[in-house]
Amino acid sequence: MGPVALIEPVRNGLIQRSDGTYDIRVAIATKMGLPLAGPIGPHLAAGWTFGPREGKWELTDPTATLIARCDIATGGAAGEPAWTAQALAVGQILIAYGSRVGVRVPDGVLPSHYDDRYRATELRKSVLSRQACIAIVKLPQQIGAFRGARPE
Repeated sequence: MGPVALIEPVRNGLIQRSDGTYDIRVAIATKMGLPLAGPIGPHLAAGWTFGPREGKWELTDPTATLIARCDIATGGAAGEPAWTAQALAVGQILIAYGSRVGVRVPDGVLPSHYDDRYRATELRKSVLSRQACIAIVKLPQQIGAFRGARPE
Protein backbone atom coordinates (compact mmCIF):
# COMPACT_ATOMS: atom_id res chain seq x y z
CA MET A 1 0.00 0.00 0.00
CA GLY A 2 1.20 3.50 -0.80
CA PRO A 3 1.14 6.58 1.39
CA VAL A 4 -2.13 7.80 2.93
CA ALA A 5 -3.03 11.36 3.95
CA LEU A 6 -5.90 12.11 6.33
CA ILE A 7 -6.89 15.75 5.86
CA GLU A 8 -9.31 17.41 8.25
CA PRO A 9 -10.20 21.14 8.07
CA VAL A 10 -9.50 23.19 11.20
CA ARG A 11 -13.14 24.34 11.34
CA ASN A 12 -16.27 22.54 10.22
CA GLY A 13 -18.49 24.16 7.62
CA LEU A 14 -21.65 22.37 8.70
CA ILE A 15 -24.94 23.24 7.00
CA GLN A 16 -28.24 22.14 8.54
CA ARG A 17 -31.02 21.11 6.17
CA SER A 18 -34.35 19.41 6.64
CA ASP A 19 -32.84 16.15 5.36
CA GLY A 20 -29.76 16.31 7.61
CA THR A 21 -26.44 18.05 8.15
CA TYR A 22 -23.55 18.19 5.70
CA ASP A 23 -20.14 19.85 5.53
CA ILE A 24 -20.02 22.54 2.84
CA ARG A 25 -16.28 21.95 2.32
CA VAL A 26 -16.86 18.29 1.49
CA ALA A 27 -19.80 19.24 -0.76
CA ILE A 28 -17.63 21.71 -2.71
CA ALA A 29 -14.77 19.21 -3.01
CA THR A 30 -17.24 16.61 -4.30
CA LYS A 31 -18.68 19.08 -6.81
CA MET A 32 -15.11 19.69 -8.06
CA GLY A 33 -14.52 15.97 -8.58
CA LEU A 34 -13.12 14.58 -5.34
CA PRO A 35 -15.33 11.50 -4.89
CA LEU A 36 -17.17 10.60 -1.72
CA ALA A 37 -16.21 7.29 -0.18
CA GLY A 38 -18.07 4.50 -1.93
CA PRO A 39 -18.49 0.75 -1.81
CA ILE A 40 -16.12 -0.03 -4.69
CA GLY A 41 -13.02 1.63 -3.28
CA PRO A 42 -11.06 4.77 -4.07
CA HIS A 43 -10.97 6.20 -7.57
CA LEU A 44 -8.41 8.49 -9.15
CA ALA A 45 -9.50 12.11 -8.69
CA ALA A 46 -8.75 13.53 -12.15
CA GLY A 47 -7.00 16.89 -12.05
CA TRP A 48 -6.55 16.93 -8.26
CA THR A 49 -3.01 17.10 -6.82
CA PHE A 50 -1.37 16.78 -3.42
CA GLY A 51 2.23 17.83 -3.06
CA PRO A 52 4.81 19.80 -1.09
CA ARG A 53 5.01 23.56 -1.38
CA GLU A 54 6.80 26.02 0.88
CA GLY A 55 7.31 23.52 3.71
CA LYS A 56 3.71 22.26 3.77
CA TRP A 57 1.63 19.85 1.66
CA GLU A 58 -1.19 21.25 -0.46
CA LEU A 59 -4.35 19.64 -1.83
CA THR A 60 -5.54 21.48 -4.95
CA ASP A 61 -8.58 20.94 -7.16
CA PRO A 62 -8.58 20.78 -10.99
CA THR A 63 -8.78 24.61 -11.21
CA ALA A 64 -5.56 24.83 -9.09
CA THR A 65 -7.58 26.23 -6.18
CA LEU A 66 -6.04 25.46 -2.81
CA ILE A 67 -8.39 23.23 -0.80
CA ALA A 68 -6.12 22.33 2.13
CA ARG A 69 -2.62 23.15 3.33
CA CYS A 70 -1.15 20.91 6.01
CA ASP A 71 1.83 19.44 7.76
CA ILE A 72 2.60 15.76 7.49
CA ALA A 73 2.61 14.03 10.86
CA THR A 74 3.38 10.31 10.94
CA GLY A 75 3.35 9.90 14.69
CA GLY A 76 7.09 10.39 14.92
CA ALA A 77 9.67 12.66 13.33
CA ALA A 78 11.59 9.66 12.02
CA GLY A 79 8.60 8.50 9.95
CA GLU A 80 8.00 11.70 8.00
CA PRO A 81 11.04 11.52 5.67
CA ALA A 82 10.14 7.91 4.83
CA TRP A 83 6.50 8.90 4.11
CA THR A 84 7.64 11.74 1.83
CA ALA A 85 10.14 9.51 0.02
CA GLN A 86 7.45 6.88 -0.56
CA ALA A 87 4.98 9.52 -1.81
CA LEU A 88 7.55 10.90 -4.24
CA ALA A 89 8.48 7.40 -5.45
CA VAL A 90 4.87 6.26 -5.97
CA GLY A 91 3.67 9.56 -7.45
CA GLN A 92 0.21 9.35 -5.89
CA ILE A 93 -1.40 9.35 -2.46
CA LEU A 94 -4.61 7.98 -1.03
CA ILE A 95 -6.48 10.97 0.42
CA ALA A 96 -9.26 11.00 3.03
CA TYR A 97 -10.73 14.51 3.29
CA GLY A 98 -13.52 15.46 5.67
CA SER A 99 -14.57 16.83 9.04
CA ARG A 100 -13.98 13.68 11.08
CA VAL A 101 -11.33 11.48 9.52
CA GLY A 102 -9.24 10.75 12.60
CA VAL A 103 -6.98 13.79 12.78
CA ARG A 104 -8.33 16.34 15.27
CA VAL A 105 -9.47 15.52 18.80
CA PRO A 106 -13.26 16.10 18.86
CA ASP A 107 -14.77 18.53 21.36
CA GLY A 108 -15.53 16.79 24.63
CA VAL A 109 -12.99 13.99 24.11
CA LEU A 110 -9.86 13.86 26.23
CA PRO A 111 -6.71 13.74 24.08
CA SER A 112 -5.56 10.69 26.05
CA HIS A 113 -8.72 8.84 24.90
CA TYR A 114 -8.23 9.79 21.24
CA ASP A 115 -6.25 6.67 20.41
CA ASP A 116 -5.89 4.63 17.21
CA ARG A 117 -9.10 2.70 17.89
CA TYR A 118 -11.10 5.93 18.39
CA ARG A 119 -9.57 7.44 15.23
CA ALA A 120 -10.37 4.34 13.17
CA THR A 121 -13.98 4.33 14.41
CA GLU A 122 -14.32 8.03 13.60
CA LEU A 123 -12.96 7.52 10.07
CA ARG A 124 -15.18 4.48 9.50
CA LYS A 125 -18.30 6.45 10.59
CA SER A 126 -17.41 9.32 8.24
CA VAL A 127 -16.90 6.93 5.34
CA LEU A 128 -20.13 4.99 5.98
CA SER A 129 -22.18 8.19 6.37
CA ARG A 130 -20.62 9.62 3.18
CA GLN A 131 -19.17 12.57 5.09
CA ALA A 132 -15.64 12.02 3.75
CA CYS A 133 -14.07 12.10 0.32
CA ILE A 134 -11.71 9.21 -0.42
CA ALA A 135 -9.62 9.26 -3.58
CA ILE A 136 -6.25 8.59 -5.12
CA VAL A 137 -4.60 11.91 -5.90
CA LYS A 138 -1.53 12.41 -8.08
CA LEU A 139 1.47 14.45 -7.08
CA PRO A 140 1.88 17.59 -9.22
CA GLN A 141 3.77 17.30 -12.52
CA GLN A 142 6.43 19.73 -11.28
CA ILE A 143 7.17 17.49 -8.29
CA GLY A 144 10.75 17.02 -9.52
CA ALA A 145 11.44 20.53 -8.27
CA PHE A 146 10.45 19.39 -4.78
CA ARG A 147 12.63 16.30 -4.56
CA GLY A 148 14.91 16.88 -1.64
CA ALA A 149 12.52 19.44 -0.12
CA ARG A 150 11.36 18.28 3.29
CA PRO A 151 8.02 19.50 4.63
CA GLU A 152 8.13 20.93 8.16
